[in-house]
Amino acid sequence: MIKKITNYFFKKIIKHHGLALTMVTLLLIFFSLMFLYKNVYQAMEDITEIYTLKGNINFNIIDEEQVNKTYEEINKKITQRKITLSNINSPF
Repeated sequence: MIKKITNYFFKKIIKHHGLALTMVTLLLIFFSLMFLYKNVYQAMEDITEIYTLKGNINFNIIDEEQVNKTYEEINKKITQRKITLSNINSPF
């Protein structure tokens, strides 16, 4: 009984609203393709561009002396002074 009713309504909808259903179907296909383009194809293009740019980098132009000097200055700021326990006043 329910199957007959649903089949009747679907046949009626398809018969009278064929153009609307076609438009909705085309819109769904269009938005699906846009989603795939933005989230799959565009991401793959970005990855290939990143690898291309990484391949073009010349790693020999890094100034090792400047890097070592900067690294030493950072270590000076990070390291803490050593404090002996005899210099600490007892709070008790």
